[in-house]
Amino acid sequence: MTVNHSYSIWQNVWYCVKRVIHQTGCRYYLPAILAMLASALLPFASAFFPSTLIRILTQGASAQTVFAIILGFVLLLGSLTLTASLARTYRDRAIISFRLNDTAVYRKLMSFSYSYLETKQATQDKIAAGRAHYSGSQQGIEKTIQCPIDIAGALLSIILYASVAASLHPFLVAVLFVCSCVQAVFISKNIPFQRRNIDKSNEIEQQYSLTASQCIQAKMAKDIRLYHTDAWFREKLYGYFKELSALRNHAHLRHFGIQSIGRLAILLRDLICYGYLIYQVTQGLDLAAFTLYLSIFAGFTGYFETIVQKYWDLADTNEFITSFRNYLEEPSHDVLTGSRPVPAGPHTFTFEDVSFCYAESDTPTLEHFNLTIDAGENLALVGLNGAGKTTLIKLLCGLYKPTGGRILMDGIDIQEFDADSYYRAMGVVFQDDFSAAFPLSENVTGLPDGEEDEEKLWHVLTITGLADKIRSYPNHIHTRLYQDIDPNGILLSGGEMQKLMLARALYKSADTLILDEPTAALDPLAEADMYAQYHQMTQGKTSLFISHRLSSTQFCDRIIFLENGQIAEEGSHETLLRADGLYADLFRTQASYYQEEAPTL
Repeated sequence: MTVNHSYSIWQNVWYCVKRVIHQTGCRYYLPAILAMLASALLPFASAFFPSTLIRILTQGASAQTVFAIILGFVLLLGSLTLTASLARTYRDRAIISFRLNDTAVYRKLMSFSYSYLETKQATQDKIAAGRAHYSGSQQGIEKTIQCPIDIAGALLSIILYASVAASLHPFLVAVLFVCSCVQAVFISKNIPFQRRNIDKSNEIEQQYSLTASQCIQAKMAKDIRLYHTDAWFREKLYGYFKELSALRNHAHLRHFGIQSIGRLAILLRDLICYGYLIYQVTQGLDLAAFTLYLSIFAGFTGYFETIVQKYWDLADTNEFITSFRNYLEEPSHDVLTGSRPVPAGPHTFTFEDVSFCYAESDTPTLEHFNLTIDAGENLALVGLNGAGKTTLIKLLCGLYKPTGGRILMDGIDIQEFDADSYYRAMGVVFQDDFSAAFPLSENVTGLPDGEEDEEKLWHVLTITGLADKIRSYPNHIHTRLYQDIDPNGILLSGGEMQKLMLARALYKSADTLILDEPTAALDPLAEADMYAQYHQMTQGKTSLFISHRLSSTQFCDRIIFLENGQIAEEGSHETLLRADGLYADLFRTQASYYQEEAPTL
């Protein structure tokens, strides 16, 4: 990430507060503050209940008066409890609304350049930003906005309790504060260690869970049995268990030691406060007051612990909020930054001394590469793995920016074109398909179900050979893919999924059609059917076809054989065979697997 600003805890708190208010108005903070006030008053009011009851009983109050006092306290405590519960409900509804409506991470993610998204740094940045926004109340924005409210509630309770304790003697307030602060300091010293220990434990638990899930998967059962890896799995799991146990034992011992020191401070507090309280009883303090002060002293310390805990929660989540802010401030690194609209095609493309090197590599994939693809031409790109074919396609699509040279469309640098307009001109089928658990129509058209051009959709499904298959489903084009949402959803084979992706590219009616290994999962008959339809698919378009199967390139106007990011050979299929070079040698090697020798008698 190129943006690396630092923010203090309270700068991030204010940022999150403003962000939530922008999305929810007062729908979060009003109920959150009301819940805090009710929660702070509830134990304070509860502390007065037994002492008040004792006082009226010792004063010989009538049964009606006792009943009225009890009823009043029950109603008061019940009202506070109900208020806190309802307020928390409305607060939680508001934060869920915020979580669903604030789509900043997704919008930012979709605005980044593709080349950035492929880097390891992008993955790390995305995870950190996602934790800040979508991890619920455990960390991130939601914890950041709630912790100050919890701290305010604890401070309010301390003030209320201290005011009552001061009525007995101001010195007791000082004792309560000093001893509670001592305990809080020791807790504060322990929290960072515990957090580090939890992070390490979580890492080991993830490894343990991953290994455990792998050894019980049905698809792993064959290999486990045939290769006798059951003992290896057990050894791994036992090793993780021992490491995790050692970490937790160490954490528990340290926690016990620090807690014990903190408890000594509380023991000293109790000796002083309760000793003084007993002394006051001998001086005439009544039982009701004794009960009240007893409750006040007992409840005081917990609020200091809350403040310390919530402060460290803010410190922990501050890193995620900072990452989130830097993520949103990161420039998009767009490849295509122009405003020129793309005219109607077909188009001519020119690679002019183009070089490209991946961000996390020292070796260029393409270097001083030159190529012209004529308008309306059907061009095939072939070559061994790593030759640069897919990289060349992504450069042509505007997903990567050349590190040297330029790419022209109809004589104009593609970086001058408007990105949306340029992308609309490209119909691409990549090796890795993108599909979702939506109806088939939506997966092809990208439009809400029912808004598609049904005639056009059935036309492209017919061309790709999927129409009959889809007509066999009860819901036809409205059938959902996968069974994540609909248990009656369908699962397409690898070849059928490639046909669906091809139908998507054709439905787009783009001026340029690019197919990256579109037949890799097709059987020979289905592949032959697709080739028969290829000229219909590419009519009026510039097309680029990538394949490892050299037999599939014969219908193309020109073939480019790439080797180490350079054009090694080019020409028609027949021309390259006659040249008897790399293409011919690779073609004969592939063809030999389909030729059977005559049996010897």
